[in-house]
Amino acid sequence: MRNTDGSGHVEEIYKWVLGKEVAMKFTGFTPPLSRLATHFTEEWTLTDQEGGTAVTRSFALYATRPLARPALWLISLLFRRAIARHLDEIAR
Repeated sequence: MRNTDGSGHVEEIYKWVLGKEVAMKFTGFTPPLSRLATHFTEEWTLTDQEGGTAVTRSFALYATRPLARPALWLISLLFRRAIARHLDEIAR
């Protein structure tokens, strides 16, 4: 994956259960993220509910070293907002 700002990473789907689950691993980050994280994982779980589908989406961020954890915590706050916006868009 190459972003318009020049940053990039590798995305690998490591679990796929059609209509139920998707799990991905993100690695190979370009700097500066490569200095903070070894990898991220993202998991989607879909559950049938009356009138639609409930979606649970979660991330785990893995620090390169303990000193990187506060920076990853700040990044996780941005992820939470972005995930909430994205799920709202999907729901519409």
